[in-house]
Amino acid sequence: MKSGWGSEAGGGHAEGTSALLAGLADSLDRSATALASPALLQESELGDVLGALDRVAARTHALLVAVAREGLARGLHQEAGFSEVDWVRLVCPGLASRTAIEIAMVARAAQQRVHVPLADASRTGRCRCTGRRRSCGR
Repeated sequence: MKSGWGSEAGGGHAEGTSALLAGLADSLDRSATALASPALLQESELGDVLGALDRVAARTHALLVAVAREGLARGLHQEAGFSEVDWVRLVCPGLASRTAIEIAMVARAAQQRVHVPLADASRTGRCRCTGRRRSCGR
C-alpha cells in the first residue's frame, strides 16, 4: 500500500512505531494541557520548563534529521518527484521553511562519509571533540 508521500507503507516495525507515535502524541498533549497556563508557574519553574522544551526541540530536530536521512537514502523524494528540500516540506508541512531546508541539508550531508561527525552529533546531540551537548563552536 502506498503512503501519502511515495513509499511502501508497512514494514517490520510498523505496529510498534504506530504505538510509539501515539504514545508520544498523548504525552505531548498531556504536557501541553499541564503547561497551558504558564502564568501559574513560579519564576524558577519558567526557566526549567523553557530548558526542558529546548531539549525536547533539539531531540525532535535530531530525530527529524535521522528519519529524513533514511527517507532520502531510500530515494523517497525521487520516487515522489520532489527535490530533497521539497520532499521534507511535503512530509513536514508544519516546519518553518528555513528549518525544512536545514533538516534536508544536514540529512543529505550526513549520507557522505566525510560528514560522519556531523551525523553523529546530529543523532546524539553531542559534539565529538568535547563530548558536550550542543555544538562546541569548532
